[in-house]
Amino acid sequence: MSDIILIRPISHSWDDEGYMRYVTIPHGLLHLAAPLIKNGYDVKIIDEVVEKDARAILKEELAKNPLCVGISSMTGAQLANGLKFSEFIKENSNIPVIWGGSHPTILPRETLEDPLVDIVVYGEGEKTFVTLLDAIKAGKELAGIPGVGYKDEKGIHLNTEAELTDLEEVPELPFHLIKMEKYITSVEKKGITRYFEIHSSRGCPYNCGFCQNSVHNNRWRRKSVEKIIDELKFLVNNYGIDGITWEDEMFSLNKNRIKQICESIISEGLKVRLRAGFRVDHFSKLDDETIELMKKAGFIHFGFGVESGSSRILKYISKDITLEQINEVIAKVKKHGFLATYNFMSGFPSETKEEMQETLSLIYKIFYENRTMIYPVSGPSFYTPFPGTKLFYECVNLGYKAPELFRDWSKYDYNNIDLVWIKPELREFMHKAREVVNNTNKLYTGEDAVITDEDLLPLKKLIEE
Repeated sequence: MSDIILIRPISHSWDDEGYMRYVTIPHGLLHLAAPLIKNGYDVKIIDEVVEKDARAILKEELAKNPLCVGISSMTGAQLANGLKFSEFIKENSNIPVIWGGSHPTILPRETLEDPLVDIVVYGEGEKTFVTLLDAIKAGKELAGIPGVGYKDEKGIHLNTEAELTDLEEVPELPFHLIKMEKYITSVEKKGITRYFEIHSSRGCPYNCGFCQNSVHNNRWRRKSVEKIIDELKFLVNNYGIDGITWEDEMFSLNKNRIKQICESIISEGLKVRLRAGFRVDHFSKLDDETIELMKKAGFIHFGFGVESGSSRILKYISKDITLEQINEVIAKVKKHGFLATYNFMSGFPSETKEEMQETLSLIYKIFYENRTMIYPVSGPSFYTPFPGTKLFYECVNLGYKAPELFRDWSKYDYNNIDLVWIKPELREFMHKAREVVNNTNKLYTGEDAVITDEDLLPLKKLIEE
């Protein structure tokens, strides 16, 4: 019997038949499960991303009469899929349905207003969930449990916020609770046959105006190098992992820490290819000695959040990077032979066509300088105002009407929101630009690709339009 069922709904809106599932590791649920197991609870994880019939598994588990079910969700389509699970649980049992994740954390009251939600855990839930399950098991009141919201005949109650998690106190993650082979073999990366994602830190000290991280009290915390290396060794030795992506919100904050990780990987003789997200300003400041150490440790690929090629827009969105730093990164990546993905957005409030063309000019440069790279540019994705962020309120001031009900946020993505802050002709240009960039990306297939100036002409025409 499972004391608690933890569910991750699919985060896309299309149906099963027509889409290739993007498989990421459910680290949030694993981090919740670890302290629960340490405190004597039996946990069942149901990840809809890898299950053909998650509902049948849920029905079987509900028949064992668990204490509760937890559902984790971001803003968007994942909410709709989570609500389907909530409805199914209500139809088949009387146990509490608990919601957590980034969206309930930002809008806990609105989440609790939905009749399919009984309890909300907002903020980081490692400590909260243990205390909450203790209370549910003992039939105690939920008042006073930090990080918990609940409702009764008197209305909705939000307790004080929970403390941030000390990552050193989180027990070893219970990878045995998930179908590891589904994750390891689902994603193909260059030179990698058995791929996995891990976290070495949590939080971000920056305040990008579009990012939900800026909403949370989410100071940066890190695992010790020893704990990181132990997890790496476990994955390599037990699952044959040969490729790792660091999925930290801010992996690159501390150069000395990165060097220590690299030195430990080398001294332990771990043979893994490594990928990580990096801030542009951090990478631009790396010296050649550090970069060569990273190469020796196994780093082959970096992801950079560039967002825009316009200096004004970079300042407007509080990105805190410069065009000079971006160009330094492009040069360093080429010099040292790394793979890279540069991420862009368009459609910010007040952004002009000329500023979008500045972004396209920067993308053109990346394409031109990296003709043997694999899919070097992501986007430009369309800016979507997520609740609680600085730019969200600017969009509201410009006439945007945000969803009022919890379930209405499930329809929330750039495909169906009304971009009232963007003129129709500019919106048309955004769509055209995205199509051209995506089509150009498809030509970048690795060392055997032959990218000509003619291939870049459609993008050049947009820049000159």
